[in-house]
Amino acid sequence: MQRSKRIPGIKEALMFKAETCETDDSKNVSRYQPKVDWWLTLCFVSLTASGSIASILQFSQGQQAIGLAILASVLIIGGLLALLGYPTTYAITEQHLEVRAGLFLKWNISLGTLREVFPILNIESAPAWSIKRLRINYTVYTNQAYILIAPEDSAGFLQEIVNRCPQLTQVDDRAVYRASLY
Repeated sequence: MQRSKRIPGIKEALMFKAETCETDDSKNVSRYQPKVDWWLTLCFVSLTASGSIASILQFSQGQQAIGLAILASVLIIGGLLALLGYPTTYAITEQHLEVRAGLFLKWNISLGTLREVFPILNIESAPAWSIKRLRINYTVYTNQAYILIAPEDSAGFLQEIVNRCPQLTQVDDRAVYRASLY
C-alpha cells in the first residue's frame, strides 16, 4: 500500500477546476472531475436544511436541549459527509489510478492490476456523486476487488485507461482483460 505524500491544504481543498479533464504534460497525468447528480446534491442540501429548521423550531419553542442535539447532529453528519466527499478527483498517471475522496481518503491502484472497467448504475457507497458510475475491477495480491467512480467524461476516462493498460482492450462501452496476452 502506497502512502499519500502529503495532505492537501485548505487552498487545494477549496480549489475548483472548471475542466472535466486536465492533462498535466510534465508528469503525463490525466485528471478527471466527478459527475455530480443534481438530485443527490439536492438531497444533501435538503436534509441539512430540514435539520437546521427543526433545530430552530425547537429553540423557538423553548426546547434548547433538543434543538442543540439536532443542530449538533446536523453539523457532525453534514461535516463528515463534506470532509469525506469534497473534493473528489480521479487521476490516471503512468503507473496508477489515483482516486481521492475528500481530505482523508485516497486509493492508489496499479494500472497493471486492472481487469475490467464497465458502466453501472449503482447506489453503493463510493467516491462518486452520481449513480451513473464506472466499476473498476482489479486484483489485490490474489483477491478480486473493485471501486466505483463517476468521472464526468466517462468515455474519455475509459479510452485513457485502455490506452495506458496494455492488458485491457475496449469492447463497446467496456474495457476487458486480454487473456491471450498473459
